[in-house]
Amino acid sequence: MNKNIPNINLNDFTNLNYPKKMYKHYSLNDNSVNVLTGKENPYLYFSHPNQLNDILDGSMLLWDFKNLNQKYFSLILQGIYKCLGISNKDFIEQFTNDKLFESYQKSKNVNFEDLKLMLSFLNSFNTGVLSLTENCDNNLMWAHYSYDDGFVLELNINKLLESLKLNVKDSYIFPITYKKKLYSIDISKYIKFKNNELSMIEPVLYYISTKYKAWKYEKEWRVLITKDKLGHSRDKLDFITQKLRDKIFDQDVPTKQDIFRTDSRKIDIKKETISKIILGPYFFNNLYFSEICEENNKVFYLFKTSAEITENAFQKLQHFLILVREIKENYNDRIQQIGIANKTSVNGDIYIKRKVCFNIKIVELNKFMMAIEKSEIEI
Repeated sequence: MNKNIPNINLNDFTNLNYPKKMYKHYSLNDNSVNVLTGKENPYLYFSHPNQLNDILDGSMLLWDFKNLNQKYFSLILQGIYKCLGISNKDFIEQFTNDKLFESYQKSKNVNFEDLKLMLSFLNSFNTGVLSLTENCDNNLMWAHYSYDDGFVLELNINKLLESLKLNVKDSYIFPITYKKKLYSIDISKYIKFKNNELSMIEPVLYYISTKYKAWKYEKEWRVLITKDKLGHSRDKLDFITQKLRDKIFDQDVPTKQDIFRTDSRKIDIKKETISKIILGPYFFNNLYFSEICEENNKVFYLFKTSAEITENAFQKLQHFLILVREIKENYNDRIQQIGIANKTSVNGDIYIKRKVCFNIKIVELNKFMMAIEKSEIEI
């Protein structure tokens, strides 16, 4: 047995000593602004594994099927079809013993690639992933995810988990394990049936919690939820799911289309879950403003007119305006801004570091201008 291949234990994904505050990075666009303004309550989007940005993150390549026998193949196939709305009775009528044996042999001959894709569909259809980080001042995180003119939500994790209890079946919170090499696990060891339904949560947790060491700078934690009908997002190399969807028996077209609806991945949270909104160092920039001045400890920004701005910049300005209106109304006592600060090392050398430097309060806002109060945070 390869000692590098781990045994997956559910206890490793529950009751952890997780950070009580964690952070979610956003660039400034329609989707990110919608997190705060698109519903009555703010929400967090729990991604489909196909939407993660590493091709091996949430990849079925981390599942090894070489020991899968016909019994477990049949049970997995039955579980997949049940998820798609096909009753056990209809499944048995469609798949005789001879047909199951033939299907098993065909699948085995192609290393179960067809079954992997269907199983990946099944698991991800009912699971969602939220990616968070331990700190808000990492240079690469801002550059890669918020582009320095976006923002970060600081989340109260206890309140987040309380909200999830009201909205999902189960939730798990865990840090990413970073590895020099990624190994596949024997999936046949983790096939279970819970309440007469196929359950394979351990393989899902494994392929969601393991990444290459190159990603270690992210200091990432994840929250995995299970909930019925979260909606499927097709992988860029997935040519089968459309056909799989159309195998639903006696279902109308709208029901088939519901498989690809992902609105259920927007999980409501309470406003108190957001303990801070941290703006990027370029959040207030000359893309939006024609003039900036300071007076009586306030900073005044005059918005550009449509004649002074490109179409793309004007669209981004609309996102900016929607966001600052929401922040002023509901989070004005929780705004901070990242900056660049000088630090002194133990030997007296001066170095620079990105850190939260300012408290911000929006004191005036209309269609022509905005004004903020900006004060340095004492160290």
